[in-house]
Amino acid sequence: MVSKKVLVLGASGMLGSILVSYLRLNADMKVITHSQSGKADHTSNLTLYQDVNKLMQLVMPDFV
Repeated sequence: MVSKKVLVLGASGMLGSILVSYLRLNADMKVITHSQSGKADHTSNLTLYQDVNKLMQLVMPDFV
């Protein structure tokens, strides 16, 4: 069975880090993280359409 993928934007922030911890412990999903700080699976500038498009094509998440 293929598990769903969730992309958490702002994963190094206060809410994002709590959400990532919760999902990794309680959800049957692959958790993929994004942050501008570099402490994540992916980093990019979300104000640039090209960066967002590239991230979505690369990750192909089921949930954001």
